[in-house]
Amino acid sequence: MEMKSTIGILFITISILIAFSNLTIVGAVVGISISNSLSWIAIVFFIVGILFVVREEKEGNLALKVMESGAVIDNSKRLKRIANKMGYGYKKVKEGYKVLGEDGKPLTVIPNGYIPKGLSRGILRALATGKSSFRRRPDYSYV
Repeated sequence: MEMKSTIGILFITISILIAFSNLTIVGAVVGISISNSLSWIAIVFFIVGILFVVREEKEGNLALKVMESGAVIDNSKRLKRIANKMGYGYKKVKEGYKVLGEDGKPLTVIPNGYIPKGLSRGILRALATGKSSFRRRPDYSYV
């Protein structure tokens, strides 16, 4: 379950608890009381909770969105997170993380630590297109 859905369910639960703890059995009260204010708070919590649960953010091609925005990602953890959200697998190697394509072949490597601007763009390009960023000879195979 995603974090937003969990927060939404938590808000809905809080709103239900506030609503049930606020019930009055008998009485006619004129004016503003604490129970009326808590009812409004319960309604707000319920609506916000529903919005969190229902809202489905489409990720799409995150690498392409980052490239189009012109942002430079110099942090290996953020690049790894983008690759993970796009459905690419990765494997820890000495240099950093080897990102594996859908066919299991290496797509690119995300190095540990700081990543220069040019290398960041190359990694994002490989993630966005799904084409390997490695230069290889025509007779080279992965076997």
